Amino acid sequence: MVFFRLLPVLGLVLLVACSPAEPIPPVVETASAVESCSFSPLNPTKPEVCAKLSGENLIVTNNTEKDVFLAVFPERILPVVLWTPVTNPSIGTKVAAKAVVNFNRSRFFIQDRDTVQLSWWHLGALVRDSLYNPDSVRSLRLFP
Repeated sequence: MVFFRLLPVLGLVLLVACSPAEPIPPVVETASAVESCSFSPLNPTKPEVCAKLSGENLIVTNNTEKDVFLAVFPERILPVVLWTPVTNPSIGTKVAAKAVVNFNRSRFFIQDRDTVQLSWWHLGALVRDSLYNPDSVRSLRLFP
């Protein structure tokens, strides 16, 4: 009899113990694709950069006031990719402030079933000539 009274309490303890410690990042579902967004720690309700795979395109939305630079890799090749996010603004993959850009998947070698790692940053300090370090690198994962 006592067991049946403790069962709901044990269920509640199990539910709390299995809940994630940190909030799950928001994912916005659309009709044809799942959009993934990166949020500012200072304003967690307003997305800074969003991206989604839709048809033959990678669609990137920059909601910030500055240009954003990108590095995009399918996760299947990430173990062999070594890169440093140093940017030449004249030739870097850029999304202008408050803009939406459609990139063809083939530009980044993205196949139909690929999960994609998209890293983005704003220009940071000038290194030399026309090369800049990132302010900080943020990342998104996009699922097929």
